[in-house]
Amino acid sequence: MTIHATPPALNHPKPPPARPNKETLPSMDDSQEIEHGVAVVHGYEDLHQVLVRALDQAQQGKGKERHADGKPFSEQPMQQLIALYGRGFALGQAGKKMQESQRMEPDAAVRELLGAIVYIAGSIISLENAQKDEAPYNVLE
Repeated sequence: MTIHATPPALNHPKPPPARPNKETLPSMDDSQEIEHGVAVVHGYEDLHQVLVRALDQAQQGKGKERHADGKPFSEQPMQQLIALYGRGFALGQAGKKMQESQRMEPDAAVRELLGAIVYIAGSIISLENAQKDEAPYNVLE
């Protein structure tokens, strides 16, 4: 029995995601506000800020410096490694970062945890791309 890794195509153009608009956003009430095209329900502002910080770290901070090489997120080494080793790669990296954060000073721990969020996001992107491409990662023959 042979196990094959079949990565999704990483270089085919994908249409940009639809930008949120009044028709696609959840119905608004006094407890929500639109920020960066996202409806943020009152009480979820802290979560929104953490997710924005994880994005900023990936596109401006350590992620850009070490991994981007001028490529979009979907073409960076993380996605290639997920295609090669499966989503467990990214989830394992996230787990490692979470564990390491427990031994760090608070500021360093926050940076490490933001990195874990980015790895989890990378796994989600890979999962959704695989569903679109209908390309399984591990096929038993």
